Amino acid sequence: MRTDPNVIGSYIGDNTVYARNNFFADSEIIAHREQITNLIADSGLFNDLLKGGTALDSAAAGFANIIGGNLLLTSRAIIEEFTSGVGASEELSDRDRLRRGLQALNIELSYKPVVSSFNQGQPMYEVGYINDYGGFEPIILNDTALTLEKPKVQADRKADMRFQSLNNLQVAFKSDAPAGDKVIAEINYKATLDHMTEEMFLSDVNRIKRFNRILGDDDMALNIFRSKRKEYNSLSNALQIEITEPNQ
Repeated sequence: MRTDPNVIGSYIGDNTVYARNNFFADSEIIAHREQITNLIADSGLFNDLLKGGTALDSAAAGFANIIGGNLLLTSRAIIEEFTSGVGASEELSDRDRLRRGLQALNIELSYKPVVSSFNQGQPMYEVGYINDYGGFEPIILNDTALTLEKPKVQADRKADMRFQSLNNLQVAFKSDAPAGDKVIAEINYKATLDHMTEEMFLSDVNRIKRFNRILGDDDMALNIFRSKRKEYNSLSNALQIEITEPNQ
């Protein structure tokens, strides 16, 4: 186990139960930190959480590199890789941003484990900071709390929807569900099949007529298909604010 002072959670002795390095590689944590910083900077809502972004800051960061400050941090980062965390790597990342004229975080990020996700084998932390009263303050952008978690790839997200639609279809046909519910479940499942285009869906004329007769509207079956297909296709373009590198 490892020590991670940035994680809020249980300890066993000096070791953090949910230390980030127990579940994520340094490269993943730093890549996520970069994404978080960019999102905060772009939002313009949390300027007090940022520093840098000026020519003077860039020059100061470059000077630290010249006098060997980054060398010391690099040595510490190598040691931490085998012992207790990623603090030095995070500081190096911040200095590199400042050197390039970018803004960097002006706070220590805190990570609150979502225990229910860990129990399901999917490590996830809420990302925030400790406020002036000593409490955890999540960072929320666009009504969504920022998290550190493994991203689901497009194929996984679509497979999940397809499986759920199939399960709904099977439940509808095995139960005493109304005919309309069975039709909707069947259409929704068809809409999650990769090969099922709108043209192919409409090609089974007799089945479409039966669907519409049961639903009581000549356009209802197609409208249901289009709505579900749009939802299915949108999974290809889901916003990713999680890390994107595989764990090493």
